[in-house]
Amino acid sequence: MIVGLRPGLVILALSLLTGALADPAMSAGNAPLDERLAARGIRDARVLQAFAKVPRDVFVPVNAAERAFDDKPLPVGYSQTISQPYLVARMVELLQLKPEDRVLEVGTGTGYPAAILAELAREVFSVGVIPELATTARLRVTREGYQNVHVKLGDDALGWREYAPYDAIVVTSIGARVPPALIEQLVEGGVLVMPVGPPRGRQVLVRGVRKGFKLHAKEVGELRAVSHTGRREGDERRRTDGAPSSSGRGAPADAVREGWLPQNLGEPRSDR
Repeated sequence: MIVGLRPGLVILALSLLTGALADPAMSAGNAPLDERLAARGIRDARVLQAFAKVPRDVFVPVNAAERAFDDKPLPVGYSQTISQPYLVARMVELLQLKPEDRVLEVGTGTGYPAAILAELAREVFSVGVIPELATTARLRVTREGYQNVHVKLGDDALGWREYAPYDAIVVTSIGARVPPALIEQLVEGGVLVMPVGPPRGRQVLVRGVRKGFKLHAKEVGELRAVSHTGRREGDERRRTDGAPSSSGRGAPADAVREGWLPQNLGEPRSDR
């Protein structure tokens, strides 16, 4: 599978399955977050250590702090959410980061994924598309002491060309295609992880490696929409009010509010 066509990203709440929903016994308060992630199949010890170290509660609104360590997406305002920890862990694990790597994150959100990445890589460059969230994220990562995280407000499909190339790129938004500008900003052999698919069609999580001018990508999971209440698509009628998406590209508003459940996940490969 070779991906590399037109841009069109929509920021989404993402959540992830490994064949079944999270075990209720693994809910917040029963075990540390890193232990719950390990129980769900996250194997990279460095990734687990990063989740043990970064306090998710400082990256969520005060009114959501009591749910900060739930393995669920949480609303953070502006019709956006902070992604489910398991999804973030899986995407980061697929990057197979090394301490000397430079990483581009597309979709800053609250700054939580950037802080996780900062524990694993030398430098993190994060592009936010919502001014208020980007400003708050920059303040949070600075307050937590992450001097290797750089945040700017920009176009999600254009990346951050000034500091390219990057060893890895992670996109926390879903788009119909991988934007060509992001492929161009990868080093040869660099890895990109991103959810891809049309708003009302089939969405998948892909992991791609740049080889020459192309991104050679493979599906590692299939996405399925769910609401924040945990109902899967089809359990209730989805609401569409016609409001524009946060990126201004006309996606239905409920696509922004809902989460996504990838299934049948593959294992990361050491092909960098």
